Amino acid sequence: MKKLLFALVLLLPCIRAMNDKQNIDQQLIKAAERGNVQQVAKLLEQGANPNVTNECGDTLLHAAISSGRNIQMVRILLEKGANINAVDVSSGMDFTPLHMAAYLGDVDVAQILMEAGADPFIENGAGHKAMNIAYEECYLGGSSEDKETTGAILARYFYLVQEAKTNPTQNTLEKAIEGGYTALIKQLLQKLKITQEQVEKTLRKVIKWGRLAPIKPLLQKLKPTEEQIAEYGKIVVCKLKPLQEIVVKYGRIIRNRKRRLEYYEITNYEQAKEMHRQYSQIGQILRDYLLHYKTVVGALTAGNLPQDLVNVITAYAL
Repeated sequence: MKKLLFALVLLLPCIRAMNDKQNIDQQLIKAAERGNVQQVAKLLEQGANPNVTNECGDTLLHAAISSGRNIQMVRILLEKGANINAVDVSSGMDFTPLHMAAYLGDVDVAQILMEAGADPFIENGAGHKAMNIAYEECYLGGSSEDKETTGAILARYFYLVQEAKTNPTQNTLEKAIEGGYTALIKQLLQKLKITQEQVEKTLRKVIKWGRLAPIKPLLQKLKPTEEQIAEYGKIVVCKLKPLQEIVVKYGRIIRNRKRRLEYYEITNYEQAKEMHRQYSQIGQILRDYLLHYKTVVGALTAGNLPQDLVNVITAYAL
C-alpha cells in the first residue's frame, strides 16, 4: 500500500503537467477560432501545440486559411512550427494548406506558404497537386479569376522547386529571390557552389530592390563585417529618404513628386507606404545583425583568443 501511495505521489506532477498541456491547447483552439492573434502568439510562446486539431479534426493552420480572415494568424502558426504540409482529413479532400489556398484562390496565403517552403509536389486523395486544384472544374471554391491567378503563381513555384531539385544554377537562385521564397533561397545557398563575392553582389542588389525575404539567409551566408553593414545601411537610407518625404510629410501623391515615384515605379500612395515599410524592415534586420555581430566579436576579443580561432568561432556563431 505504501509503495502504491509513493507511486501516486510521483505520478501526480506528470498528471498535472498533462492536464495543463491539454488546457493550454484548448485555450489556443478557442483563441484561434475567435481570431485573437495576440492571444494565439502568447499561448504558443507558453508552449501550446501549433499542430493541435479542433473538434472537427482541422489543424489551426487549415482553419485559419479556410476562414480567409487572418493572414497574420497563418504567419504566426508557421513561425511557431505548424506543419506546413499537414493533410486536412476532415473535409474528405485531403488538402494540404497549399491545396486549400489554391482551392480558395487566395494569392496572399499561397505566397506566405511558398515563402515558408510548402511542398508543391504533394497530391491530394484525388491525385491533384496544389497548382492543379485552381484549374479543376470539380473544385468550386473561390472566384475563377482569383483561382487562375493563384494557379499561375503556383505553377511557376512548382517548376522552380523542380529546377532547384534537379539542376539548380545561379539563375535558379535569382528567380527564387525574385519570388521571395525564403526557404528555397536557403536551400539553394547550401546547394550551389557560390562564391562570397557573388553572395555579396546579390545581397547588395536585393537591398537596392527592397526585397525583404532574401536578406536574412544572404546575411547568414555572407557573414559581412561591420564596415560592409555600414555600406548596406547607406543604401537603405538613400532609398528611405524620398519615400519618407512622400509617406510622412505629404501622405498623398503630389505632382511635383511624380518623378521620384516613377523612379521607384510607384503609382499610388499605398505602394509608397508598402515600400517604405519594406526598407524600414531591412534597416531593422541590418541593425539586429550588427548588434549580434558586435556582441559575438566583442565577447571573443575580450577572451584574448588567437585571431584564427576567433575567425572560426565567428563563422559558426553569426
